[in-house]
Amino acid sequence: MPSSTDSKTRVSEGSRVEVLKIDFSKDELLATPPNAPKPILGGPEPIKRMEAMSWLRDILGGGPLSTTRLIPLAKNQGYSPSTLTRAGRAIGVRSYPAKCNGRKRLWALQEHPKDH
Repeated sequence: MPSSTDSKTRVSEGSRVEVLKIDFSKDELLATPPNAPKPILGGPEPIKRMEAMSWLRDILGGGPLSTTRLIPLAKNQGYSPSTLTRAGRAIGVRSYPAKCNGRKRLWALQEHPKDH
């Protein structure tokens, strides 16, 4: 909550503008809002996961890919399998068995129907 309020009225080009000055304490400015989302804890630093999320959106934008193809591509970009899994979970990637081989898994973005 603001600790003090000072209201001033300023006239600008024929219209009335009210300027409010509100003072906050340092603790109030640095406090986490009660409705703020909880941070994702554990694993790599969030920047790497955010980069992996963007990379996954780009690569899966063309359609589903098998994990046997996707994991080596991710490693070449510097993303570990665990970072890739966390990034996939964060953006809602679906994983399902390939029709041709039940041991292979396909990853797809939510908006893509099952293709293979």
